[in-house]
Amino acid sequence: MLSDPSDRAIVRFGEKMTLTPAQMTDADVQSLRDAWFSDENVLEIVAITALFNYVARVADALGIELEEHYSDWSQFLGFERGPTV
Repeated sequence: MLSDPSDRAIVRFGEKMTLTPAQMTDADVQSLRDAWFSDENVLEIVAITALFNYVARVADALGIELEEHYSDWSQFLGFERGPTV
């Protein structure tokens, strides 16, 4: 799976942003900074996570099956279905 601490920090952040977005706090952003991500990097992580979540929700609502490469990434990141990170 993911052995790099920075990668794990991104996945933890993205998972929380996806599953419990109302519970995000400054501490979550700080966890990315602590993993040596700049504020610009944090913005990119948030934007990409939000985009993947948007695409997944639109596809789910319309009954559209996403292309296989989305599923491949999700499985690589440890998620069972759909692009969540």
